[in-house]
Amino acid sequence: MKVYAYSRQIGIDFLALEERSDPSPGPFEVVLRMRAVTLNYRDLAIALGHYHVSVKPPLIPISDGAGELVAIGPEVTRVHANGGPQ
Repeated sequence: MKVYAYSRQIGIDFLALEERSDPSPGPFEVVLRMRAVTLNYRDLAIALGHYHVSVKPPLIPISDGAGELVAIGPEVTRVHANGGPQ
């Protein structure tokens, strides 16, 4: 999969396109295939070091997005594979 991420350092000049392997969900996690994302003011504040200054790379900056559910972990109970509530 392709991601824009901070791998070496967090800062707007270090945001780079990378290729990564597809993730597998942990027991209480879900995996989404993102179809649209935006970088909003929170993402900019993190990149400039004004918000959540303790975060470390690697980091994928997404505060807003839309996607589809593609995998769920075995302990997830509030959604199911076709995206609706159980």
